[in-house]
Order: sequence, then C-alpha cells, then structure tokens
Amino acid sequence: MLTAAIFFDLEKAFDRVSHNGIIKKLNEIGLSPCLVRWLINFLSDRSFSVDYKGWFSKEKPINCGVPQGSCLSPTIFILFFSAVVDRLPNNIKSALFADDLCIWTTCKTLKQLEDNCEIWCRFL
Repeated sequence: MLTAAIFFDLEKAFDRVSHNGIIKKLNEIGLSPCLVRWLINFLSDRSFSVDYKGWFSKEKPINCGVPQGSCLSPTIFILFFSAVVDRLPNNIKSALFADDLCIWTTCKTLKQLEDNCEIWCRFL
C-alpha cells in the first residue's frame, strides 16, 4: 500500500472566519438556539485600538474572526472549517486540530495515488 499526505498550517485562520458562516454552521448542526444566541453575543460588538507609547488609535470594529486566546476559538473554528473537510471525497481522509489540517489517502498503485493527488489539487 502507498500513502500520500499533505499538511497545512492555515495562515491567520482564526482571523478570517466569517461570523455569518459560523452562525450558519451552528444552526445546521442543530445547536440549541439559546447557545447560538450566546455565541452571536460572544462574537458581536468587538473592537480594538492600538496603544503606542500612551497614544491610542481610534477604535475599529472586528467584523470577522474568533478571539485569539479564547478556549472556545479552536472549537468554533473547527466547527466552521468542518464544512470544507466534509466535502472531501470518501477516499481522502482528514484530521483537523485547531488551524492545522492533514489530508491523506492510501492506494494500492502509484497511478491511483497520482489520481487522488490530482483530485486534491482540483478540490483545494
């Protein structure tokens, strides 16, 4: 048997998550409306400013992403990103941890392995 794997470290993954996409995914998986509302509040009305030597910039809204350092952020990201992983063909396996993704396939022949790698390239 032959195996090929690709490892991804998704750059700025937590910063780029769509709030609307998160809410849609949470509703799709059947999360309780109360918990969905709580998560909407958790993600909404966030802003930031920069403090440089006592000078503060204007506040700017944060319209996407999940909070860095929050224990909920990896779970929220994985739920959101699972929509992509779920679309992989059955012969391609995956593992997702925080913003790291590994996809792999095992085949009997080099030709099958090559064909699966071509599928990956088209999919990604």
